[in-house]
Amino acid sequence: MPVPNPRLRRERIILQGETPNPINLPPGCRFHPRCPIAQPHCQQTDPGWRKIEPLHFAACHEV
Repeated sequence: MPVPNPRLRRERIILQGETPNPINLPPGCRFHPRCPIAQPHCQQTDPGWRKIEPLHFAACHEV
């Protein structure tokens, strides 16, 4: 596995909105209220984990 380079920097993404209450999560994807690429179906269906590449998984409908 490659070692991360601490000198490489990415532009930080500042998420808008409030972090959901963990006791009362929103329906569907729990991240959809803050997600910049959320679609209407994200509000209804919780995404499952999908393999993006070896040892890299994502739980997103849009990935």
